Amino acid sequence: MNMLYKYFVEEKGFDIDALRTLIVKYPYVLGKTRNDVEEYFTMMQRLGLNDDEAMRSLLECPKLISKNLEKQIKEINFLFNLYHGMTEQ
Repeated sequence: MNMLYKYFVEEKGFDIDALRTLIVKYPYVLGKTRNDVEEYFTMMQRLGLNDDEAMRSLLECPKLISKNLEKQIKEINFLFNLYHGMTEQ
């Protein structure tokens, strides 16, 4: 809990109530490491979301932090391109 508080509230500047809501919705977040949380925000930045949007998405769907979204996106793009014979652009 201490790591989550330091990261979300002290470093990222999110409201303590947002962190509480996240923990209530998804208690498994307590088992996440700092690296897990940082990877989530880094990945969301690469996808074009700022920290506020990433946090809002996390509050709406807390399981996002447990998924390897980049791997799944690459797999979906691969299968889409394979099926349709198109590229990502």
